[in-house]
Amino acid sequence: MASSPTSSSSGSAKRIFILIGIAMVALLLAGVITGAIGSALLDNDSLLPEPGVHLPAQLILGDDAGTTLDGGTDFVLTNTILSSLITSGFLILLFTIGTARLKVVPGRMQGFLESIIQAMLGFIESVMGAGKGRAVLPIIATIFLFVSFNSWIALLPVYQSFGITRYETITLDELNHFEANQEVTEDDLIHLVEERNAAAQRAEDESADVQANEAAEAVADPGEAAHHVIERFEIVNEGTLTKPLTVEAHRFNDGVEAAITAAGGEADSMSPGINATFLRPAGTDLNMPLALSLIVFLFVEILGIRAHGIGYFKEFFRFGKLLHGKILEGLIDLFVGVLEGISHLVRLVSFTFRLFGNMTAGEILLLIATFLVPFIVSIPVYGLELMVGLIQGVIFAGLAIVFASMAVATHKDEDEH
Repeated sequence: MASSPTSSSSGSAKRIFILIGIAMVALLLAGVITGAIGSALLDNDSLLPEPGVHLPAQLILGDDAGTTLDGGTDFVLTNTILSSLITSGFLILLFTIGTARLKVVPGRMQGFLESIIQAMLGFIESVMGAGKGRAVLPIIATIFLFVSFNSWIALLPVYQSFGITRYETITLDELNHFEANQEVTEDDLIHLVEERNAAAQRAEDESADVQANEAAEAVADPGEAAHHVIERFEIVNEGTLTKPLTVEAHRFNDGVEAAITAAGGEADSMSPGINATFLRPAGTDLNMPLALSLIVFLFVEILGIRAHGIGYFKEFFRFGKLLHGKILEGLIDLFVGVLEGISHLVRLVSFTFRLFGNMTAGEILLLIATFLVPFIVSIPVYGLELMVGLIQGVIFAGLAIVFASMAVATHKDEDEH
């Protein structure tokens, strides 16, 4: 008897699910073996280089590309600023295309955008009251979309796959600093660079000759070495290696491996990784959450002043009872006003570190999970980060709505009473 089409399709779906399950198990095993955990157990090299976490933003242009931003007043392009620009450009392009040809009966794109705006307007009016949401909708919706989308696009596989690798060069002559038959590790090279910089600094301090100072600076500038985050080493073919050494480095210049082998040594190449990605979620840079916090803070205070005029400041400077001779009650009222002012300033701190902490923790969690066990294990973390991005956008926008509502209604109840 011939099988029915229903049973045939269910059998095909079952086979597809089985194949997907087998593929996931295979990827899980491959991730365990090639990840840091499996590599440590099997004494192999990990598939991915050891991750490096940098809290400050990093430069991506110029001679200092790949280094950590270290203050200053000049305009520079960092990976977090570029990420902010891409997010802003994406949102502008999305709404420009979606609203280019508005129709009474909206299409898919227009309907999608209208549903987002309508949901945000409903959310605002549920806190501030009907008819009061349109005044604050533009800034609240912008903040929500910016925070959420900047977090989400950072989860694209290619978003943080490209970057800059900086190398500290070590010459063959400098390798003669080590003892024969020594295994020169990355830590040894770090100490060598530190000693080189210290010697250059001593030469600069002890010499009164300007030319000698310039020569010492040319060898190594200790200030630059302290500023740059050098985590990768390149052995360059300058000089002659006079003793056998086993050298571990991230990159060997042309002819270096042959020179080390000729001296009876061995060159072990390590995975270089990158010092700075071209793109990095803006929420992981303390400056962006602080900038958003300042915008919300100023917006709320201006909203309060527009609603109540100069009387808005009565919330903070409560001298009325003191002027009427009520000393004790006046002092208490004055203290309450000071606390109210502090509570407004504390909003800057809470806004900033809530967003910065959650975004940075999520990035680190994803980075570590992928490093320990690549492939399958990172998928649940991606799902978690999608949810965290939405929640942080809602929380940031929601608190801004609450504070705006409080600013508008600061004295209303007191005046009615």
